[in-house]
Amino acid sequence: MNRLLFATLLVVALLSSPAFGGEPFPDIVLGGEMPSVYRVYLETNKTPPKLSDVAAPYLLIYFFNVYCEQCAKDIPSVNKVFELLDGQGFSSRIKMLGLGVNNSQFEINFFRNKYSVPMPCFPLQDPIAKLHHVDPEHPNYVLVYLNRNKKLETIFHKETPITTAENLTTEVLRAAGYGN
Repeated sequence: MNRLLFATLLVVALLSSPAFGGEPFPDIVLGGEMPSVYRVYLETNKTPPKLSDVAAPYLLIYFFNVYCEQCAKDIPSVNKVFELLDGQGFSSRIKMLGLGVNNSQFEINFFRNKYSVPMPCFPLQDPIAKLHHVDPEHPNYVLVYLNRNKKLETIFHKETPITTAENLTTEVLRAAGYGN
């Protein structure tokens, strides 16, 4: 009886937990402002572009909210991850961008300026219906892969707090197949 109960609880726990490896990821339209520096970095001329229009096999997406205290604490590490990926020569293979959950363009611009955020950031107004595994109350990092069929797959997900930018960069590179 105990084994059956344990097995049942284990199955329920596994089924109720979101599966991230290979899970489809929605092709979100990147609304809001699209300055030329964003277009150059993302290597797209589409208006407005979708995630699948970004010219890289991997996208590291930072989900944040400008009113989230942990997001503000993590942003120096987020900026460092962006710099590490670029500095290690991965910026053509792993693009990084931010999506401000339920934030306006004005709020996004304020956040970017206040914290000197180097990556492109866009407002995301209705994430809950599309992103069941992203908690809008906390910063999240999702690495997605653009497969041969131009479909996005989630291959890595992490909620913060980040221990260090170096650790997150290592985890992302490993998930993308570029690390040990």
